[in-house]
Amino acid sequence: MGTLKFDKNEVITLVSALKKDSKVMLVGDHGVYLMSFTQPVPRVIVYAQGCNPHIDEDFYDTKHDVFGGDDGADEIGTAESLLRIASVSTKWVIVKLSATKITIQQDVATPIAPVKVDASLLPAALRRLVK
Repeated sequence: MGTLKFDKNEVITLVSALKKDSKVMLVGDHGVYLMSFTQPVPRVIVYAQGCNPHIDEDFYDTKHDVFGGDDGADEIGTAESLLRIASVSTKWVIVKLSATKITIQQDVATPIAPVKVDASLLPAALRRLVK
């Protein structure tokens, strides 16, 4: 099993069209994607990076490596919970799969830029440490 990456903006588009308590599913069949059965047809689906049969040449191998060989679907949370995670992500919503659990998390935030400190405002003992 492995890690799947879903585009944050596509996840927001999917869950924004749903009621807060709508269940979101992780589906692995012809690719790997997120969707909700509560959404009217045509349903919006969000493919994992590398698992889209429409654009990824090796989607089947990637699906097999990360999701496994069997087809299936698992409920991974509500629209509200995924919206919370996607809103604070920088680019990806990460789904980690193991044999016994599914974990959803935001991607690593962009490091905060260092702040320039005016050394004259610091106590004398600290001024020598600031360059």
